[in-house]
Amino acid sequence: MRGFATIFIYVKKHPTEQPPDGQFETEPYDNYGELLDKLIERIPNFNMRLKVNPKTNCIEFSADVNSVFDIAWFTLARMISEDPPPENKGKSDDRAEGIMICCHHCGNFLIRRNGRQEYCDKPDCQKSRNAKNQRKFRRRKRIENAKNIRKTQ
Repeated sequence: MRGFATIFIYVKKHPTEQPPDGQFETEPYDNYGELLDKLIERIPNFNMRLKVNPKTNCIEFSADVNSVFDIAWFTLARMISEDPPPENKGKSDDRAEGIMICCHHCGNFLIRRNGRQEYCDKPDCQKSRNAKNQRKFRRRKRIENAKNIRKTQ
C-alpha cells in the first residue's frame, strides 16, 4: 500500500512524466553518506566541559548551551549520533547502557549495573569488596556492643 502511495505522489508532482517501474525506496541509501555529511555540517559546534551538577554534586561532562536553539541542535546531534547506520537498523544493540565508573580496587573502567556498584566482576576485586564489607560489619558490631554495654551500666 505504501508503494502505491509513493507512486501516486510522484505522478501528482510530475504529471507529464511516466512513473518508473517498481517501488520507491523510502530511505536514501544511494547517497546516504553525502546527505549525512551535509546534515552534520549544518549542526553548530558545541563547547563541552566538565560541570558540577548542583542537585547531585557529581561532576558531569556536558555541553555549554546559551539558548533554546542550542538545546534543540544538541538534542538533534545526540539523536543522530545514537541512531544506528542503515545497515544495522532493526538489529539488537548489544552495547551496555549506564554510568561509567572506575573500579575502587583495580582502577579499570566499567559500566555500572546498579546505583551502588563500586567494583568490577574480577575475583580479586570481589575479594576486596567482601573484605571491606566484612570490616564495616565488624566495626558496626563493635560500636553496637559498646553502646549496649554503656546502657547496662
